[in-house]
Amino acid sequence: MEVTRSKLKGLSNPDARKYVGIVGSSTVFPFMSFIAEDFNCIFSFKTPVVESIESRPEFKIFCSGIRENALDIATSSCPVKEAEIERERDVIIISYTGMSLQIRIKAINLILKRIYLKLYLHILKRKSNKKLWSDINQTLPKTGIEICDPHQNTGTYETLVNFVTHA
Repeated sequence: MEVTRSKLKGLSNPDARKYVGIVGSSTVFPFMSFIAEDFNCIFSFKTPVVESIESRPEFKIFCSGIRENALDIATSSCPVKEAEIERERDVIIISYTGMSLQIRIKAINLILKRIYLKLYLHILKRKSNKKLWSDINQTLPKTGIEICDPHQNTGTYETLVNFVTHA
């Protein structure tokens, strides 16, 4: 499962603009900002300009063409769709970060996997009245259920929902 993909193309007009323009999802934004700050400490270029918007509009802007104010890099916490790739010929995959999630889920025995996934789906749909893990299964501890999930209008949320519903 691909959770993070990035697309890269050359600077649109190096004479007109001496910085790299990056747009990223709100999930990836803090990491890209951190990397951008270190960028000019290592290289002799200006600090990249990093902005945050939702993934789908970001790809639409990114794929809109090459011009002076065009984006150079787009990052996302959700996979790039085939239609988006078709609009942009030069795609470079930077990393696959979903592997650790897959490995962890595969390491959980089948019963617990089903319990956690079903529970998560119930919580996403706001239909669960379960307050403790033991409400799901008596063998689980009598501790409160706390799930920190991404905000519903993020690419991370979309990716997680797709992963859970297809698991």
